[in-house]
Amino acid sequence: MEEEMVTRMNEYMEKMAQLEQWEEDLFHRETALKKAEADSA
Repeated sequence: MEEEMVTRMNEYMEKMAQLEQWEEDLFHRETALKKAEADSA
């Protein structure tokens, strides 16, 4: 039972890290897009 909880917690932490990375990537893409739009204006 405890081992299952540890496994699930590890999976949860991994998913959270993936979501944080995805969010950071989106932020950088959005920033680059805004800069490109500003440069072309």
